[in-house]
Amino acid sequence: MVAVSNAGGLRRLGGVSYLPDALRTEIGDIKRRTKQPFAVNLLLPDSLTSESDETWAPVRDLWDSLPEADRAKLVGIEPLLTPGAVAGQVEVVLDAAPAAVVLTFGTPAWFIDECRARGIGVWA
Repeated sequence: MVAVSNAGGLRRLGGVSYLPDALRTEIGDIKRRTKQPFAVNLLLPDSLTSESDETWAPVRDLWDSLPEADRAKLVGIEPLLTPGAVAGQVEVVLDAAPAAVVLTFGTPAWFIDECRARGIGVWA
């Protein structure tokens, strides 16, 4: 990723597959290795940013019912199945202020407004 940015391309980090602390670490590593712009991809549909127990109960029940071996296979999507993780990703990205955020499956107005206020480009 850093090599692409250093060569003049705008590389994107797939932030979707990182729990918030790991995403913070990854973005920090990128910033230490390049001063060039980069983007972060996120998925922000309302269903994943909700804090409602009612919304997350079926997801939590399904996740909890999976055997450990199956959970290990789904490590890349665990953040999408963890209540609060997507909201944490949002906080990390807003604090890190990459050049741009690429959104999929939802472009919440509140997030776009917050990105603009911080000088972060928004692509959807």
